[in-house]
Amino acid sequence: MSSGEFVDMVADDPQEKIKLKMFHSQIIHDLESANKGMESFKPIPTVETVNQYQVIDKFFQINMMFIH
Repeated sequence: MSSGEFVDMVADDPQEKIKLKMFHSQIIHDLESANKGMESFKPIPTVETVNQYQVIDKFFQINMMFIH
């Protein structure tokens, strides 16, 4: 496949059959249109600022839940 192309397959179940299970598509880059759309983007507000130690602490807390 070339750059920007993708192929995928979805699964269905016996009660809800899907006719189109496999597809092939291509991403078309329209930079002019994308740049116009980006002008209306608003920044995501900061909810909370955390430091590296808080992230590591939370990581270990979550991992300990799965060990026990």
